[in-house]
Amino acid sequence: MIALLSVIILLSSLPRTLNPLYIYNEGETPIVEMLYLSPLRFGPDGKLQDYGAHLIKLKGKTAVLEMKSGFKWEDGREISPEDLRFTFNFLSKDKTSVFSQAWKGIRAEKEGRKVIVYFPKKVKPYLFTFPILPLHILKGKNPKELRKIPASGAYRVKKWESGRLVLERKDFPYSVAFGEITFLESRDPATSILMVRSGKVDIAVLSPLFLPTKNFKGKIYKISHPAFLYLGFNLRDRKLSDKKFRCWISRQVPYREITMLRENFARVIKSPFQIWKDNLPYKGCTETERLKGNFSILVPSESKIRVQIAQVLQDIFSRKGIKIRIEMLERGAFLKRLHSGNFQMVLSAFSLDSLFDFEEIFFKRGGANYFNYLSSEMEEALKNNEWRKAHSIFLKDLPFIPIFQSQYPIAVKEKIRWAPYTKAFSSASPFRSIIGKRD
Repeated sequence: MIALLSVIILLSSLPRTLNPLYIYNEGETPIVEMLYLSPLRFGPDGKLQDYGAHLIKLKGKTAVLEMKSGFKWEDGREISPEDLRFTFNFLSKDKTSVFSQAWKGIRAEKEGRKVIVYFPKKVKPYLFTFPILPLHILKGKNPKELRKIPASGAYRVKKWESGRLVLERKDFPYSVAFGEITFLESRDPATSILMVRSGKVDIAVLSPLFLPTKNFKGKIYKISHPAFLYLGFNLRDRKLSDKKFRCWISRQVPYREITMLRENFARVIKSPFQIWKDNLPYKGCTETERLKGNFSILVPSESKIRVQIAQVLQDIFSRKGIKIRIEMLERGAFLKRLHSGNFQMVLSAFSLDSLFDFEEIFFKRGGANYFNYLSSEMEEALKNNEWRKAHSIFLKDLPFIPIFQSQYPIAVKEKIRWAPYTKAFSSASPFRSIIGKRD
């Protein structure tokens, strides 16, 4: 057997739990990818591929999966089709996780090694990338009481302490790039750069604003993530429901001060929404009567760049007679506030990958439409693929304002013969190349 390399990987944060139901922070999802098996996974081209199961049918409201053999839980039990069936039925009823809204109304049945999954409307294939859950661990228990769920993926936990998580390879039918992975945490971009330059880490996820241009022997991979940060408005709020006021706010957003790769918003996104780039800042908005008042912006506390942008907006709007209070919440609490609708403005992000359901953004209550935007015009335009019409409707209504497109670099030391996937659909995507093909 060939000895596999041990590496140190630097992330912006490490999870406080190893229960995948409660790992909300995008920056922590690479760890979920290493520890837990999912039915399907995204490949290097961004398309779904078989992983723990074969996808046999995907049509209308129904999907058929066939569980593969050879996978085991960390405690030695086989991962069975019954676990797969249980996962869908459990998640459709569970109300403790912020993911519960996406699974609502789904049910699954088992026929031999096949599991038939029924959706209330149309199939959402991206849900098949969520980890399979253990029936023998979760049945009859409160999932919140479980700080750790047995590993089902290519790795298991060797050591877990504050700021440091060590994973080791376990019995798994797919090849892996590394025998042992030590994850370290650094929430400060400047500190991350110092650690990369000093050679203390082998691989690091970095901020686009901080790059190791000096004394670094290795390669910087630019990860194109089809997502954008936006300033969203809760349209149930009396003042924010005024289109003229939202239009005026869009004119105040200091795009030149928010330097976080605004040009990449135009260059990187490969979607029908490319045409948004021609309207930053938005044209056609006239100065209206300023509505003075107090507002709040909801921000996940783990995201330093969102906090910084919120502070810039706070300063700009204060000069215009609008007082802004920044509410910083831990990721789980942040998502629950969004789902509850208890907010005024929010700095959040949308994924624009090929599997994203645009209905959830524009005209479906719940889902990703946290700001309660409903438009029959938009619905008709999207159904007919009339993107320019949808664009003009969006500019007229302004339920949210795109600020920049996401792109982040990963530094890999010269001695490490490994490369991340550069086409990303989540923070976990680049690290999927650590787990290779079936042996």
